Amino acid sequence: MTHSTQLNAKQLTAIEERVNHCLGLAEQKFQRKIPSPQLKFDLRGAAAGQFRGSKDQAVLRFNSQLFALYFGDNLEHTVPHEVAHYVVFQLFIRGRLRSRVHPHGNEWKAVMYLFGVPAEVRHQYDVSQIPVRRERRVLYQCGCQEHRIAMRTHRKMVQGQQRACTKCNQILRIK
Repeated sequence: MTHSTQLNAKQLTAIEERVNHCLGLAEQKFQRKIPSPQLKFDLRGAAAGQFRGSKDQAVLRFNSQLFALYFGDNLEHTVPHEVAHYVVFQLFIRGRLRSRVHPHGNEWKAVMYLFGVPAEVRHQYDVSQIPVRRERRVLYQCGCQEHRIAMRTHRKMVQGQQRACTKCNQILRIK
């Protein structure tokens, strides 16, 4: 576990216990041992938590600044939210070449229900006190609206990758 200067030892222990409790519920329900993921408290910006999974590792990342400001709510909602992503990854995605499992799809919602937590996708915290890095965006156009595309995606599009509007299905063009 990567420790944080924002959270004290009691809070870190409470987070670990909450993760283990959620994993225990999933193991009991799915009759399968689920290994403990790595925990890190290095997430920055407006996101409260994040799950990162690959063939070789699984990491739950938490934003120690947001946890310090809204500890009880994050313990109750954010920790199970990220553990649910991890459980879905372990049960339905890991080791498969392709997966039709969506990040906040039915499998994730079912695990959230198992944990007794509302399946909410985003938090409603005031993040005005949290430093947030703003990425430059480039204006693109389709048939129905303008799109503000992040620089990283824009670079891919300049190299030939195409993106289509989800509403009108037209290819996005730089404005």
